[in-house]
Parts: sequence; structure tokens; C-alpha cells
Amino acid sequence: MNPSIYSIISTVVSFIILLTYYLKVKPDFVMENKDTVSLRICIIYSLLFSSSIGLLVLGVSSIINNYK
Repeated sequence: MNPSIYSIISTVVSFIILLTYYLKVKPDFVMENKDTVSLRICIIYSLLFSSSIGLLVLGVSSIINNYK
């Protein structure tokens, strides 16, 4: 299978997981004030970390694909 497909799938799955995590657990860095969660900050952090996970998966799977 193509390494980019693995990367796209892992990016989408990790984005969904991270977004639900930030909305449920409510860490300090996504809080707008004491009572409300900033949805914009949750989306930005989820996109940031899910894209880094996708790039990591793309790099590892392309290295593995080259050695086959």
C-alpha cells in the first residue's frame, strides 16, 4: 500500500482523537477562561499535532517501503 495513504489515514484519525481529547479533558492550554474551552485553540492544537504524527508515519512508512 502507498505510504501516503497511511499518512492521510493516521492524520485524520489522530485529529479526531486529539480533538475529542481536548474537548473532554480540557487541559489548561485550551481554556479561554476558567469556564469555557476555546474551540479554535482546540482545533489548532489538534491540527498541529495530528499533522506531525502524519509526517512521522509518512517518513517511517517510506523508509520501510524503500528497504523492501
